[in-house]
Amino acid sequence: MKNVRIFWGIIILLLIFSSCQSLDKKTKASKTREPIRDYVCRVYVNNHPNINEYLKSQINVNLGSGTEEGFSRAFFYSYIMRNGGEGSGFVYVDDEGNNYIITNHHVVAHAYTVTVVFEDKDNKPKATYKNLTVLRTDVENDLAILQFPPGDKPFQRGLPISMREPQQNDTVATAGYPEIGDGITTEWRLSHGTVTNPKDRNGDIQHNAQSYFGNSGGPLLAIDNSSRIGTIKDGVEFGYCVLGVVRSGYLETGNYFAIPADNLSKFISNTFAEKKLDDLKQLSPRVNDFVGSLNDFVARLNDNNYAPRDFTGFMSSTMLADNPHSAIVECRERLGILGFSYPLFSHVKERIEKTILERPTIGIKEATAMAKIILPVFDAKMEATREQRIQVVKGPDPNNFGGYTVWLNVCGDPYRSEWVRSNGTSGTWCIDSFQIDDGEFNDQVYPRGVPVLSPTWHPLGLYVNYKFYTSSDRDLYQIEVEKAGKLTIRIESRTSINIGVVVYSSDKDRPRVEARNELRVEQDRNGLVVNLPKAGTYLIGLSCNTAGITDVPYSLFVTQE
Repeated sequence: MKNVRIFWGIIILLLIFSSCQSLDKKTKASKTREPIRDYVCRVYVNNHPNINEYLKSQINVNLGSGTEEGFSRAFFYSYIMRNGGEGSGFVYVDDEGNNYIITNHHVVAHAYTVTVVFEDKDNKPKATYKNLTVLRTDVENDLAILQFPPGDKPFQRGLPISMREPQQNDTVATAGYPEIGDGITTEWRLSHGTVTNPKDRNGDIQHNAQSYFGNSGGPLLAIDNSSRIGTIKDGVEFGYCVLGVVRSGYLETGNYFAIPADNLSKFISNTFAEKKLDDLKQLSPRVNDFVGSLNDFVARLNDNNYAPRDFTGFMSSTMLADNPHSAIVECRERLGILGFSYPLFSHVKERIEKTILERPTIGIKEATAMAKIILPVFDAKMEATREQRIQVVKGPDPNNFGGYTVWLNVCGDPYRSEWVRSNGTSGTWCIDSFQIDDGEFNDQVYPRGVPVLSPTWHPLGLYVNYKFYTSSDRDLYQIEVEKAGKLTIRIESRTSINIGVVVYSSDKDRPRVEARNELRVEQDRNGLVVNLPKAGTYLIGLSCNTAGITDVPYSLFVTQE
């Protein structure tokens, strides 16, 4: 009996020991940390091919100079060709397992595509992911979120984002790939410090954990023992969470700044909320912001302290890189002349010239925005014969590029803007084309007396400027009327010309002539009144009936009583 008791006692002790061993293994497994650098990456900006072609031409020019300065500039341009910009970033994974990279807006603001690289403990690339695109940016908070190509989900989780506010003297760390002193080479660094001001006057976290160039976009980390992502220091395991996003700093004073995690959480939340909206609910605020910025520009032309908004944020990467050389030449020539009368243009020219030298890819894009948007709007304002602001007159309407067309009246000039997403089927809505729509490509053709329906849309109640390019020019306009009744058509021009006017109903099978007349357009206004039988769409055909003329501008005004 005694032996049986001893036997069962031994069995029970073995079971208890086995349970303790199992519990100890589970406990250790639950404490396993993954290196923080597995979730913090280098962020490389890739240039548009057109920009690299321009940089290549500048390399050849500088090498051909045979000077030391020329060789130095050539080396600099070759570096920019290989790397359009660099910073740090970190992994974020949403509830559905989709992978993203968080970084700064200023790191990727002008990216065509983005490459991210994760390194191992020996500072060698462990994983490289290409063709990431900018999903959304927040200029004010200097935040950006990048998305992987469709279907790419290499990470099961990302860095956890802190839900608490920073406190004075919190222990923090910056993680990323800062420069190491030569201005080019960067390497991994995890630098510790403390929070010196939880919320400065700009709303940023101020701290003294070292942040050099290249750290931008990386995480400001706080110790969080509940996190499974961290490191081992002095044999003690601890984890990290993201307290903020590194933004900038002053190396001389040791004061560094980070965007609070609360701002980051709101940015992420707004990004995914916006993705769920339909196209027009996302596009309309962008169009309104663009138009408002243009109106602000034309209203403050004589304000010497005014700096025009950076319109590059509204433009697609394709538009920004359309023709770098042409944009730079036009900027230098036009801004140099305009600077004598408008000091703000002189200041803008100096800024762009400096940026082209120091940060060529950004300077190219600023010059392109000036040439393709700001200067055309300025010209329209200067040539306007009456006060008219910039406003949307039609759209957004679906176009053939998977985006939308928005028609604008720019101080009397008709503009057609094409909007596309910055990343195909996702991303921010951007302008891909901003062109005057003054009737050059809407010539009427009359097979068997029936016009080909390729009209320019014309708004009611606004004077809009168009042009006859030759004496045989015929222009066709489309109007929408809401009721039957009198339609008044007025035309004015600085040149005395005869203009034939024909009004058609818009029956696609057989357009019907509702009225026909010829006007002798002098310096004063001349009008034609037409009685329309019903509401609907009508076409107005104008033909130049004066021989030997070219490039004659005229204004068309259509209204209904």
